[in-house]
Amino acid sequence: MTAEVRRVADALPEDDLLALVRRCRAADGGMPLVTEPWFLRGRWLAAGTVAFEARVGGELIAAAAVRPSPAGPMISGLVDPAFRGRGLGSRLLDAALAAATELSAATAPAAADLSAATAPAAADLSAATATAPASAAARSDASVAPSDSLDSASGSVGSAGSVGSAGSVGSVDLAGSAGLAPSVPSASEPSAFASFSASASPASSAPASDSVSSASAAPAASARTASARTASAPTASAPPASVSPAASADDLWVADSSGGEQGDESAGGTYGGAAAVTVTVECEGFTAGAAELFASRGLSQVFGEDVMRIKVTDSVAEWPDGAEVVEWSAETAQRFHAVYAASFRDRPGFPDPSAQEWIEENTEDDDFRPEWSIMVALPGRGDVGFVTAAEGWIVQVGVVPAARGIGLGGALIRESLRRMAAAGATEAWLTVNVNNPSAAGLYRRLGFDDMGQRARYR
Repeated sequence: MTAEVRRVADALPEDDLLALVRRCRAADGGMPLVTEPWFLRGRWLAAGTVAFEARVGGELIAAAAVRPSPAGPMISGLVDPAFRGRGLGSRLLDAALAAATELSAATAPAAADLSAATAPAAADLSAATATAPASAAARSDASVAPSDSLDSASGSVGSAGSVGSAGSVGSVDLAGSAGLAPSVPSASEPSAFASFSASASPASSAPASDSVSSASAAPAASARTASARTASAPTASAPPASVSPAASADDLWVADSSGGEQGDESAGGTYGGAAAVTVTVECEGFTAGAAELFASRGLSQVFGEDVMRIKVTDSVAEWPDGAEVVEWSAETAQRFHAVYAASFRDRPGFPDPSAQEWIEENTEDDDFRPEWSIMVALPGRGDVGFVTAAEGWIVQVGVVPAARGIGLGGALIRESLRRMAAAGATEAWLTVNVNNPSAAGLYRRLGFDDMGQRARYR
């Protein structure tokens, strides 16, 4: 059995995309917002998007999309878990990279116009979806894309072919080089989280710190759209002159169209030799196979983030003597910002937004919950820690350096979760950068479970 990979003349059907995303997320985990229609539209159906698909019996089993943005072409991809390891992911990625080069060349003369015309798409999840909560880089951040699962080639599939117009760009033998029929990945297949943590986020035995950041040091509303804003961005290596399919990769990948906040990790990398093209790819369910595939195309990892969830219960917070708990309000918002800035200023790439910008990013999010967002003050020290929350999310948590190590981070989260439970919430999510293992350790001790990992490549 073979599947033809085709460039489509029109947009991919939204219902087919949603069904594919749901199958991928069921297998790979990741953030819940990736199955929301507004997210799907921002990633796959933006104006000027070039799309590719593969179908079996009329069912969409793999897809890729390249859309324009001020930062350069952005690529998203999906491969059904039952059809991975056959070369679909490799074929799609190569076709998308070729299309990105084509798109960049076509839009280069009108770069200024493109920047203005695609500003909403470039912010597509930051500006247009400021209603999606997570941590400062997972809820509303512009890089969480649908749990897009891309697999790599297990055999040679050749070049992507011409992508200048609608039509076939090649076919893939779904039996694979070993003659295997498509099947659901076995339980022994490494999970996205395990494979990523093994290569990029080793477990740490360091004591938990209160320098916690659920999403990042980035402005709050940027979390739910899933763009990770907490890592510095290393320079991407140039791609090899000739690239061949990776040996194996079952992964989630999606390009990011957010701006270059916090370390400019969304800036994208170069592809295409002399006529370099900026490309950014983000994984929602990272595996070692994905890393191998991306490396073979000259892409370098610039960001990683754990996705976590907890079942909300009526928790009890333990506070130091004399602690005063203050709820978010119009009168206290400026104090929250001051604690936020003091808590995260020592983090690499801190964006340092103004009080007005940061406050508005919280309050203009329809899901923001001021009654679940609290600050703690200690006698003689003043305001020393805070947590902001939204519907279903711990957005940001921070403790100033001088007050860390006395349990304030855990107490802030427990109190916020208690308030969520009292309001009828049943679960809460957060994300944490893989370069902050002490914070991740704290969340696990509080009862958060690992639900996957996200990564960004450029």
